[in-house]
Amino acid sequence: MEFALVLMAMIPVGLGLGVSGVVFEADVSPGESISHEMIVSLREGEKPLDLVVVVEDWNQSIDGVNQPQEEMAGQSIYSARSFLKAEPSKLHIDPGESKKIAVRGDVPLDVGAGGRYALIGIYSIPEKAGEETENSVGVSVAVNALVRLTISGTELSKQGDITSMRMDDNCQNLSLVFKNEGNYHFKASARAFLKDSVGNILATSSSPLSSNILPEASRLFQLTLVPDEELKRGSYFVNASVESEDGTLLASKEIEIKL
Repeated sequence: MEFALVLMAMIPVGLGLGVSGVVFEADVSPGESISHEMIVSLREGEKPLDLVVVVEDWNQSIDGVNQPQEEMAGQSIYSARSFLKAEPSKLHIDPGESKKIAVRGDVPLDVGAGGRYALIGIYSIPEKAGEETENSVGVSVAVNALVRLTISGTELSKQGDITSMRMDDNCQNLSLVFKNEGNYHFKASARAFLKDSVGNILATSSSPLSSNILPEASRLFQLTLVPDEELKRGSYFVNASVESEDGTLLASKEIEIKL
């Protein structure tokens, strides 16, 4: 199940809040009315909760953590927040209860191509309002539900760039940052080769497949390149590439290392 628990503090033992329907993924058309249902439940024996539900812009950290985007950052052209609404926006839930949250919207006729994204954040009201009370729950975001919409009939662009790439001082650990420069989310993996000055391959490494990378987001890949024998003084080259889940080459880069 792909969803993010974003914690500002430790979740108290026995919070007991559950949410189903935490991924809203659909192919949609311009002008279409769309909807999705989430169900919030509270375990028996817990204290009642007052919650607020908001639609937010979806940001991804370089490590792939899903989190709300700060309002000061501005809205991405790939955001679905402007045409989505969550109802009810506030709710009270007692132990043993389950309540529905409906996410609805009308896709704009001029929505454009590719994917559109948002988070549905469920907050405790005291923390979201900035209040400090004895009954405040020690968590800012209880759940971030993911909204991934694909605009049907439009061109989906999978492309990107390796924006930085470096080896550590031991010349064994490679860090590279890949940016999704397309208009759609995809999973990716990285591969690297360590070569000597005449092209002999001394070490290879590959990463596991990543989680989905949103348009405009960057992802850090870390690879270990350990040759069978200790490197002597001289020039070496590291060739790295990033591929999508279907094997499409998205970006490649080479750096020289001098020992």
